[in-house]
Amino acid sequence: SVTAEYAVQEQFRIVADRFGSMTDSAFRTKVDDVWDLHHRVLRHLIGEHDSLLDGMDGDVIVLAPDLTPSQTASFRNRSVLGFGTDMGGRTSHTAIFARALGIPAVVGLERICEVADDGDQLIIDGERGIVIIDPDEETLEEYNRLAQAAAAYALSLTELADLDPVTTDGVRIQILGNIEFPSEIDLIQQHGGD
Repeated sequence: SVTAEYAVQEQFRIVADRFGSMTDSAFRTKVDDVWDLHHRVLRHLIGEHDSLLDGMDGDVIVLAPDLTPSQTASFRNRSVLGFGTDMGGRTSHTAIFARALGIPAVVGLERICEVADDGDQLIIDGERGIVIIDPDEETLEEYNRLAQAAAAYALSLTELADLDPVTTDGVRIQILGNIEFPSEIDLIQQHGGD
């Protein structure tokens, strides 16, 4: 007879080993997702909770050595303005979830946790892949202008959502979306997706 925790550990190890031995690199990268789920199941079994944001008030920017996909997903509907990590890459699930959630993020910074301190004012520029620590007034104004321009551009795109998806030569096309969360279905439909 074994404990539930031991059984979970062994079964997840088997699954992780299978993914890790696959020749396709896309499947090998799923090992981290398997271990993330493993830790979540174990925490649930022993009654622990894992929220980076417990005890934080107001809007925050999260800096961490690394974030799991589930930690990133937990930022939904929270006051996370952006995040930066020392580890990770543009195609990691953490980065993909950040894009899906519309949260500015820069991953793979290597030393952000060493050089930034609690209370530092930060700009997370996910488009350019940079984090600016304690920006000067001119930089703040520039990024405020960029944010306003991005919001205006996004608004202008919503006006196109009601147009028929037909090319200039009369061919009807289907507009599809790739989602990470079921709640994104409404967003795709609001923007003219099928």
